[in-house]
Amino acid sequence: MSGISKNLEKIIPHLVGVVLLRLLLDRQYEVIIYPIYASMGFLNEVSLESKIFSWVYLLVLSPLFIAFLNRTQERFLSIVMYLFFLVKFIPSTCLMAYLPMSLELWLSQALFWVIMLVLAFNLPPIRLKLNIPKYNTQLLYGITILLSGVVIYVWWVYAGARFQTSIMDVYGIRFEARNWEIPTIFTYLLPWAAVVLPLMLIWVLSNKKHIIALALIVIIYLNFSIAGHKSVIFLLFITLIIYYFFREKYLKWVLVALIGLVVLGFIEFIVFDSYYVSALAVNRVMLLPNLLDYYYFDFFSTFSPDYYHQSFLRHFGFESYYDTEIPFLIGGDYFNRPEMRSNNGLLSDAYSNFGFWGVFITPVFVIYTLKFLSNAAEGVDMKILMVPIAYICISLISSTLNAALLTGGILVLWLFLLLLPRQSIKH
Repeated sequence: MSGISKNLEKIIPHLVGVVLLRLLLDRQYEVIIYPIYASMGFLNEVSLESKIFSWVYLLVLSPLFIAFLNRTQERFLSIVMYLFFLVKFIPSTCLMAYLPMSLELWLSQALFWVIMLVLAFNLPPIRLKLNIPKYNTQLLYGITILLSGVVIYVWWVYAGARFQTSIMDVYGIRFEARNWEIPTIFTYLLPWAAVVLPLMLIWVLSNKKHIIALALIVIIYLNFSIAGHKSVIFLLFITLIIYYFFREKYLKWVLVALIGLVVLGFIEFIVFDSYYVSALAVNRVMLLPNLLDYYYFDFFSTFSPDYYHQSFLRHFGFESYYDTEIPFLIGGDYFNRPEMRSNNGLLSDAYSNFGFWGVFITPVFVIYTLKFLSNAAEGVDMKILMVPIAYICISLISSTLNAALLTGGILVLWLFLLLLPRQSIKH
């Protein structure tokens, strides 16, 4: 009984925070998101039944997600799952209350998350017997210099050495960047730089190499200026916040920080009659990815899944059923903007490649990816690990797993984690 009471003491305060976050998200949806972004498909068709159903769904699964916070095994995977809960799962229950949802759509979402939870808890950890060098700074610096050189070259030659100062008005330069005829290898190296350079930044900061750190900050900013990808500059800010303020014991305060962000959005809206915080933190990070899940499900309930034909299978001669890239199809059909690349991951990745049955398949790939990364990260300082953890969350929520592995740089991140100094490794 004492063990149960101790577990309840840990879970109940977090459940209170979850309830508060959900209440604030619901209110912000009604006051800010729906009135401003209704044209994107945010509806307000709330009913008593949908409210009750969404809350029951949230409260039933919340304790299982919260358990990851105190799980000592596979900390990398555990923290990623907890962050998925905060920025993906909880907001999805908010939309569930306001958007009409078929039983099949709800069942697919519920099955996806239940399977993710079951696999994360029950699949054994991956134990690769690797001869990991305790220090390999030469290779670390070599990779960093290569990627930094690519960023500077593309910024100077193709982007015209511009300095992008706005994080909101970026779609013009992003569209321009799509039309550049740059070498194919650069289309891989630039996204790799987006993940490797922040990780190297926090490592050199931890080793008090401040001049190198300053140079990396400048190069990361230049990478953002190339095509205006918000994730690049966002990860830079997250990296600096983690270095100066993060301690592992503060993980439980991430929920409080999210609550504070939503409250800040209300304050900005009431006092300044603007909604930058709500646009970026609530709409872009929490709600829009879940809205895209609705659209991907709707599209691939009508049309055939792609079965990775637009992905890695195209390199083996397979042709997709679609002449247009799937993210552009979604942008054209649901936002009336055929130039809009509506990238999304997790559930959308499952629907686009396997339809409804993807909710049984994609979680296996995702969890095994996280377990491989957990193995590579074992023994690395947790402060350093929080940077790739943040990146993995952003990457898997906003893009397909295959794109995240190759173009998105998860594979090079895995290699980089293997090369980092570690405190201890036990096989």
